[in-house]
Amino acid sequence: MSEIKDITNLEAEQDSGLGSLKNYIPPNIRMFVSDLLGSKEPFTEKDLLESDKKLLKEIAIGGMDKGFIDYEDYGVNSIDRNILRNILDDRYNLKTLLGQAKVMLNEDGELIAETDDEFYEYYYGDVINLYNEEEIDKLGYQWESSLVIGVDYYLYDKQYWVHGWASIIPISKGLTDYAFIYETGDIDFDIGLVAGYKFNRNIGVFGEGRYLKYFGISAYELKAGINVTIF
Repeated sequence: MSEIKDITNLEAEQDSGLGSLKNYIPPNIRMFVSDLLGSKEPFTEKDLLESDKKLLKEIAIGGMDKGFIDYEDYGVNSIDRNILRNILDDRYNLKTLLGQAKVMLNEDGELIAETDDEFYEYYYGDVINLYNEEEIDKLGYQWESSLVIGVDYYLYDKQYWVHGWASIIPISKGLTDYAFIYETGDIDFDIGLVAGYKFNRNIGVFGEGRYLKYFGISAYELKAGINVTIF
């Protein structure tokens, strides 16, 4: 979660100096690059210039009565402008940094602006996946029996090779309480073909296509590549 706090009591800080990226790179871009690099550090008021803090304070005070900041509160229409003009606009940079944010006074009388956009974009999916995995683990292993009818064809020559297969599963029955329940007439299958051709001893090409359906979910796969034999 990004939290910009203490924007009421604006203490002086050193924004000058070649070592500070704050002087040259807008905060929204710094946060974007930080996320790309996998940083988990929260973006706080310490990452803002004094001018950004003052502007954010002005915007946040305007949203105090309703308790939040909306995109319109930043006072900039960025849709009809070129990207360079937007990047040079402090209001645009704050708008794309915080977006919609909650505004409140904490117990110390400090003005707080925070947003959960970052949480939902970067962490919420992991939380849901972890919850699903834990719930699935509680169910334990599930078992089912199936009837499989299949055929395979394989042809090999010094210059080319072909492998085709088809497996049909017309009948499946769950053996445990939470096994997959098939609808009447559901049929699973796995059909594929892979072939390759050698131009010479060292260079060849191959292609593979596969179509399968398991547990009511269909999947398609296409591959192509070059085979290189070094030795």
